[in-house]
Amino acid sequence: MILSNKIFFPSKKGGLPGVGFMGSSIFGYSDSRVNTIMEAPIRNGANNKLTLKKLGAYSFTGWDCFIRAESIGRYCSIAANTSIGMGEHDYTNISSSIAFEMNPNERLAIFTGLMDDSEYAEEIRKNIREKNKKRARCHAGGVKIGNDVWIGMGATIMSGIKIGNGAVIGAGSIVTKDVEPYTIVAGIPAKPIKKRFPENIIEKFENIQWWNYDPIIFKGIDYTHNINSAVSELERRVSEARPLETDRYLVSCDEKRIYQIENGDFKKIIYDANL
Repeated sequence: MILSNKIFFPSKKGGLPGVGFMGSSIFGYSDSRVNTIMEAPIRNGANNKLTLKKLGAYSFTGWDCFIRAESIGRYCSIAANTSIGMGEHDYTNISSSIAFEMNPNERLAIFTGLMDDSEYAEEIRKNIREKNKKRARCHAGGVKIGNDVWIGMGATIMSGIKIGNGAVIGAGSIVTKDVEPYTIVAGIPAKPIKKRFPENIIEKFENIQWWNYDPIIFKGIDYTHNINSAVSELERRVSEARPLETDRYLVSCDEKRIYQIENGDFKKIIYDANL
């Protein structure tokens, strides 16, 4: 399903669109059955291919990104040319080619003629499913990205990886292991460089979870210099803070419609590609 800046996402912020596009992007690229919930505000770059279930408020993607993930949290910054959750091939088979995966929707598999024997094809598919269950990580997608995560330009995050809150992924890195909260990683393969803050501050951030509150909670706090003082003030304010209320949208790739979610589960159509 192609989305672009020609589609208006109404929001509570007057005439401001809740979701902005710098060009066209494809949602449900690798699986049209996956629907996406988006929270306002969000900014999307151009020429992206996305298959994910949730994209959190105040997050943005650069251009030419391939994203196949379970979820991306709030306040995430994803630079251009990133690859997240790309499918992997099984090199323990005789061939690593997808031509031998017996996928009835795959052109290369159809051309082999092996699927003409339906019983044999199903037996191979069964064996593949059993092998996939034993994998340490899923073979495609499954990536979970926390809140306030920065992913640098050209980074690659392998399938099944979990990125903790506040983590930073260096540009051009290839992430093959889970990343702990507030950890900066870089390299090929990516390795921990350092923590963003001392452990006691990280623990407080994890407890406060400031991303779940209205950003007005930061008003008057100097969060650029004295982090200890800023965190202490946030701790004091949390008890009276307003939860973050966002406009929410459902991108239904199978229906080729976009809904605005209101009053719980009530959905109002704001775009219909079938018309």
